[in-house]
Amino acid sequence: MKDLVKERNVILPLREGFIDVKPIFKAASTVGLNYIFVEHDMPADPFRSIQTSIENLQQLVE
Repeated sequence: MKDLVKERNVILPLREGFIDVKPIFKAASTVGLNYIFVEHDMPADPFRSIQTSIENLQQLVE
């Protein structure tokens, strides 16, 4: 999964852009999807990017 700015020319950590992942996750659980892969091409700080994505995704399950 990726998240993007509205113009789709900059990739962001998940839930930082315009893509609403809540309905995606709801549909995914309905069809039995157990895993996702977070993708962020060439971030300035890869570790910060994945940490932000993890924190943002954890908010969905709390």
